[in-house]
Amino acid sequence: MTDSPTCLQIDDSGATLFYLLNGVRRMEIDASALPTEVFISEQNHVFYRMGVNPSNGEIFITDAGDYVQKGKVIRYSNEGVFISEMTADIIPGNLCFKINPDPNTE
Repeated sequence: MTDSPTCLQIDDSGATLFYLLNGVRRMEIDASALPTEVFISEQNHVFYRMGVNPSNGEIFITDAGDYVQKGKVIRYSNEGVFISEMTADIIPGNLCFKINPDPNTE
């Protein structure tokens, strides 16, 4: 009753759900219980929003910082391995992924 998960996301196969609750949690859609362990820990961040890239399953998480200064976007592999971090603008929120239907063009 005290948990407040946010940012429910699903992978491109439709088999795995991700959500924010003191870090990133993941679970199979047919799981009978909620996960007890964190998949990606917040470490020195406070996760604000999340998106899963449907092209490659990478997980992008925003950190709004102190809500006054510029925030961050943190990128992880679909296995939860840190890839990179970049500075964003103030309170980075929702993420949008452009899917290119023709891999021969940019």
